[in-house]
Amino acid sequence: MLTAPSSDAIGRRASRAGPQRRSTGTVTFVTTIRDHRFGELDTPTLYSILRLRSEVFVVEQDIVYTDPDGRDVEEGTRHIFVCGPDESDRVTAYLRLLAEVDGSHRIGRVVTDPVARGT
Repeated sequence: MLTAPSSDAIGRRASRAGPQRRSTGTVTFVTTIRDHRFGELDTPTLYSILRLRSEVFVVEQDIVYTDPDGRDVEEGTRHIFVCGPDESDRVTAYLRLLAEVDGSHRIGRVVTDPVARGT
């Protein structure tokens, strides 16, 4: 099992890091890493996360399972994601960090939009 720093420390580190500049050919865009608890997610962002997870896991990878497993809403769960290069509401990469009862953390639901892979 992976042991990670506290979710608060992760949030502070992501906030301090600020936007990351990335160049793809001749286009440069800014990526901001976002870190939220479930209650901090607005409706369009939550929809985008669930849509991305469904498109990749269920449609592309043909994995049949109930994605909403109850862990997304737990107090210690963090939703870490980036949006498209235009900073629209469309989530292009996502993972969730789960706090386990023994104090460790587990990374799960790691997904990247096919159009953002390799960037």
